Amino acid sequence: MPYQKIRGWFKLKDQRERRPLLLATEDHPSYGGYSSAGAHTDSEEEAGYSSSDGIPTEGYVTHYATFPSVNEQQIRRYRERVLFWGTVASFGAAYILMGVAAILISAGKRKLRVEVDVGVTVGVMMSLFCSCAGLGMTLYRRETLAVLTRLAVWLSFTASCLINGMLLILVVGNAP
Repeated sequence: MPYQKIRGWFKLKDQRERRPLLLATEDHPSYGGYSSAGAHTDSEEEAGYSSSDGIPTEGYVTHYATFPSVNEQQIRRYRERVLFWGTVASFGAAYILMGVAAILISAGKRKLRVEVDVGVTVGVMMSLFCSCAGLGMTLYRRETLAVLTRLAVWLSFTASCLINGMLLILVVGNAP
């Protein structure tokens, strides 16, 4: 008995669910999609409990919301804020690393020339990585940025690349 009941849950009882929603034929004209005569009940017990006589059975159109939900808007604003602060932090870290590399190359000892050169090279590479990450975060933003903001980011990136290049030239010029 329980097996038959469970099997009945997965059986299709009515083939009307398979028909298209906008069905209008000569036999079944669509009068706005409302049908009270076409109400179908599976048993006589359910006939008294049917409250769907006035609900359209055919031809209704679902309208979807055109504006994103409040939750989606909050997520989008959070994403933009994280990308903005990530850009600022990346460029800040790039310039700090560049400053550390410049101090290291200017105050390096003659005895530890190899270690100083390795430290400067690693600092320059990490600074370039941070600059690229900052530029990438700016390019990944979906919000349209002002021209001044884009110009500031591109100038920061270009200045970082040029100064890091000059530091690498100083490292090469420092070699014996």
